[in-house]
Amino acid sequence: PHRGTPWLLLPWPDARPSRFSELAVDPASLADWLPHPFEPAEAEARIHQLIRMAARREEQESQRAALLDQLIADHKTGLANDRHFRARLEEEFARSERHGAPLSLLLLDVDNFKTINDTANYDFGDTVLRAVAGVIQQSIRNIDLAARIGGDEFGILMPNTNLEESVGVATRILESTSGLFVKEEDFTTEVRASIGSASFDGRGLSAASQLFLRANEALKAAKACGKNRVSFFDPLQRSASKATPSFD
Repeated sequence: PHRGTPWLLLPWPDARPSRFSELAVDPASLADWLPHPFEPAEAEARIHQLIRMAARREEQESQRAALLDQLIADHKTGLANDRHFRARLEEEFARSERHGAPLSLLLLDVDNFKTINDTANYDFGDTVLRAVAGVIQQSIRNIDLAARIGGDEFGILMPNTNLEESVGVATRILESTSGLFVKEEDFTTEVRASIGSASFDGRGLSAASQLFLRANEALKAAKACGKNRVSFFDPLQRSASKATPSFD
């Protein structure tokens, strides 16, 4: 009765009615019961009523899920939006702090995106964003969270992932975008991106915002080093001084 499956309880002759009524009144259940003896026609009518109730509940859950998707999704890319991403960042940071499990954050910025919008149009820019979102989704796990958190900036939250592993994921994303051409009507562009990575092992930081700032510092370093590369925040040097070679 607690799984949302319709249940019709048919008691035996000496069953206690109170036991069945306890199951039937559980708000999480879809249960009904008949006293003994019962008529088959009455049992059939009760079954159909329970099935109708289950269908209505399923429809309500579907509508609720669709509404939730609208609240947490970015309308241009289908990834999570900035608000949902930052809420999850806080949750995962707190979990990492409690259990000491590694947590990594990637920030990705599409290189020269303003030029793409200026030379083409905003609709084509949205097509580029969707192409980048598709590459990101194909490069991460189901437990990771990808989001569009700004105009052309994406965030990727990776629980149970250390710095080395996060740089591996970032490198895979950049390799997938290298040589990626987006075409639409009269416009064509080659997609390039820069990525900054930072990690947290449950110690040394007091707020999720600090992890975000470290990843952002690494992203700025990747941009400053010539773009189209991965940079990571080195916790030992407390700076983002290292970057992978360009993927030209």
